[in-house]
Amino acid sequence: MFDLYGTLVDPLDVVSTLGEVIPGDEAADVAALWRRTQLDYAFRLTLMGRYRTFEWVTARALDHALDATGHDLADEVRRALLQAYDRLALYPDVRPALELLVERGHDCYVLSNGSPGMLRRSLESAGLTGFFSGWISVDEVGAFKPAPQVYRHAGEVIGRVVTSMRMVSCNPFDVVGAAAAGMRTAWVNRSGRPFDRIGERPDLMGSDLVDLAHRITAVSA
Repeated sequence: MFDLYGTLVDPLDVVSTLGEVIPGDEAADVAALWRRTQLDYAFRLTLMGRYRTFEWVTARALDHALDATGHDLADEVRRALLQAYDRLALYPDVRPALELLVERGHDCYVLSNGSPGMLRRSLESAGLTGFFSGWISVDEVGAFKPAPQVYRHAGEVIGRVVTSMRMVSCNPFDVVGAAAAGMRTAWVNRSGRPFDRIGERPDLMGSDLVDLAHRITAVSA
């Protein structure tokens, strides 16, 4: 079970589109704030029991990031930025890792905070649909990760007990959430940062997805 944003595709890739309308390092700052706000809003909405789609969240997070950094962009530019979120760049380690896992007989799915349309467009743009048996959106649950019902729902969808599944993610909140729901976990740590101080540590850790794919196949042999 793979996370999408930050694990397979790079949310900060929007900096290239932002750079067309916002100068210099400011584009990177806006992109980072957009991503942080997106996650913050998702967490808050889940805690409040007021779910909205990830498209809704992403649009409002962008508006906040622009407001907070003093940028007033035309509506057509804003729409182009939101469309860019459906064409995020693939991390270079993703395709070889998925090729290895599929070759070794692993059944791969995506479990994401993204809404169904976002997942389909992102996976099609990245050319990844053929690697996955399916993709599951939190829309079906009405709560964002790391809510435990999201991970339990994934097991119900594919007809497997949660304890037999493994969540692969770069996001520590996703890893600890999956573990709390009973899943096995694998953390891809491309940046070399320390893991979170709350929740269970991941069963497997790797410096990139290829490293993790080898570790997953080794323990599954």
